[in-house]
Amino acid sequence: MSKYWIGLLLVSSGSLHALSFEHQDWEMACDNTHTCRMAGYQAHDDAPVSVLLTYPAGHAAKLSGKVRMPDAPVQATLWINATPYGVLDFKHDQAHLTQVQIQALLTHARQNMHIELRQGSRIWRISDRGLSAVLLKSDEYQRRVGTASALLAKGKQPLSQVRAMQAMPKYRINHYVPAQAQHYALNTAQAKHIVSSLKNRHQRKIVHCFGSIKMVQN
Repeated sequence: MSKYWIGLLLVSSGSLHALSFEHQDWEMACDNTHTCRMAGYQAHDDAPVSVLLTYPAGHAAKLSGKVRMPDAPVQATLWINATPYGVLDFKHDQAHLTQVQIQALLTHARQNMHIELRQGSRIWRISDRGLSAVLLKSDEYQRRVGTASALLAKGKQPLSQVRAMQAMPKYRINHYVPAQAQHYALNTAQAKHIVSSLKNRHQRKIVHCFGSIKMVQN
């Protein structure tokens, strides 16, 4: 399965990534708002499935998670080490994890973990190889190591050391003037003039396609 979440990890909501890391079947990236996203996938040739964990910056932030698999059933049950942790409701091949399910993943992260989604006789297996490494890398980047808000390396260090959430950068284009679109029906004098001008200027072939003007590069 192609790594569906990778685009969201490296460039999410238009923000540039500040850190990226990959280990075995998991990968992570933190953007310049200091939000970290961690994604895990199926192992080897198992049925395609992936999970995405998102942790915004700030000591009071809440970790969220969702699962994606193609042609997902309406519902599937999450099992961790042969223990069921509730049903996931899928919509458009995605389902959100509950806080109980997320906590179960974190609790077992340092152990050999069998993560499965089951629906009848169908089973999807999510690899745990690399999970603890990306959780620790997220803790390090967000400066949570040793604090109560850490995903893996919890402790009693002050929460004041945790990175604060940064605002999304805003980009300004000076002297920008919005264009005004004009529409001409085919075979009108205006449309024919545009076609002729484009042919002469760009030496391209103009093709009439389904009642519209389509540009085709030679």
